[in-house]
Amino acid sequence: MGLRHRLLLGFTIIELLLVVIILLVVVGLTVPSFSPAYARLQLHKTVEDLAFVMRYAQSRCVMNNRRIRLAFDSTLSEYQLMQQTPPSGEGEGAFEPVGGRWGRVFRIPDDVTVHTDDPFVYFFPDGRIEKQDISICRQEKCLTISTQGQRGHVWILENKG
Repeated sequence: MGLRHRLLLGFTIIELLLVVIILLVVVGLTVPSFSPAYARLQLHKTVEDLAFVMRYAQSRCVMNNRRIRLAFDSTLSEYQLMQQTPPSGEGEGAFEPVGGRWGRVFRIPDDVTVHTDDPFVYFFPDGRIEKQDISICRQEKCLTISTQGQRGHVWILENKG
């Protein structure tokens, strides 16, 4: 009885295979439903990151009393914060990357597209931001970062339609 009792406590190979097949079916059915959620999350993170960088640029500009420019590259797939150098002689100073980690090049994910009329957004020492709309899209869903509204504010707007 002791040997037979011990054998009954284990699982057969068929039972183990059945559990594995059921788990594979459940995983196969749930993974496609995560794809739209991931796409939405990636779009929102991209927009929030850019809006955060813009708000940082505005506060740094006021603190340092120097104009800052948010510059997109020609393909609108990367952006970087640039600050104006002190003027030397005639004219205004040129722009150079902001120091530290805020001066690095920020990448836009490959499946996210940016639409804007001007690849530069200027921030001024008095707290003003150049008025502009930047639309960021992934598939058919778009969000807009706008500085058109209240003076000195960066808004995130959801596009309807």
